[in-house]
Amino acid sequence: MNSKTAKDIIIGKWGFKSGSSRPENDPEKNKQENAALSKSAEEVVKGKSKMTDPERNGLLEKILSLEKEKEKHSHLLGEKDKEIQNLKDKLRSKTKNSEVSLLHSQLEEKTKEAERREQLLRSLSEEMNRLKCNLSTVTAKCSELENRAGTSQASQECVTNSTGSPTDLYEVEKQLKDALEKNQQWLLYDQQREAYVRGLLGRIFELEQKSEVVIQQESKESSSEGHLQEQKYYDQLLLTAKSDLETERRTITQLRSELNEFKKKYEETQREKISLNALLQSKQVAEMKTLENENKIKGEKMQRLKQENETIKGQLREEKKKSEDLLCQV
Repeated sequence: MNSKTAKDIIIGKWGFKSGSSRPENDPEKNKQENAALSKSAEEVVKGKSKMTDPERNGLLEKILSLEKEKEKHSHLLGEKDKEIQNLKDKLRSKTKNSEVSLLHSQLEEKTKEAERREQLLRSLSEEMNRLKCNLSTVTAKCSELENRAGTSQASQECVTNSTGSPTDLYEVEKQLKDALEKNQQWLLYDQQREAYVRGLLGRIFELEQKSEVVIQQESKESSSEGHLQEQKYYDQLLLTAKSDLETERRTITQLRSELNEFKKKYEETQREKISLNALLQSKQVAEMKTLENENKIKGEKMQRLKQENETIKGQLREEKKKSEDLLCQV
């Protein structure tokens, strides 16, 4: 009772309220209380204030409660700091995740762009292969035509009299392939001939220069029998080279005329092939229509036979019934 009274006296003397009724979150009052406690503690130490034991005990209790409250506030501040740090970490993580998402989206766009380019490259490659196949087919047809140039008239008559069957088309394609191979051989031979002619012309030019040198030397020196023989030799060589050149030129002209003739025959065969394809298609259409008509006639005939069969079955049933009636009457 005395301690409680002393505590109340101390609280009343210093203007304190009880710890249970004091608001915990009033910083201004806490400062005032701390200042009053510090002042009272200094007075006690200096001996200026006379305080009884109960008052001293109350003061110590107040100091302990303030220390506990200080620790509590420190703990709360630590928790608030942790929450702030967590929020900062979350913000940084969110920013990092947004950057990662942006990088992922950019990577996906680059991947899609690469796939589109690869698809375009594949389509271009397929188109190029298709064009190569078409070129090979046309080349094969030209080769067949030129290879069969010797017997082209008989082949044309055979194709003209053909009914447009797949076997005849295969023969035409085979002839075109042989003609194209022949064309390629002639072109290669023509190129080799032209290279040979160019080399021969170079050789002739070289011999002419040498002959001019020899003539100049002979004009300066005396005309001896050895020099005359050498001059005759070079003149003969020059004449031979010119003759060979003229022969090669005639051969090239002849080959070019033959090539033009083969090209004309190839164009004629192409036109005939187109007409044969049209004839074959028209024949196939006619055959399809004929087959459809035959199927229709067969279907109608089957339907008529079914009806007749049903009629005969009905008649048989009637006859059977009449026979049974007669048997019953007997």
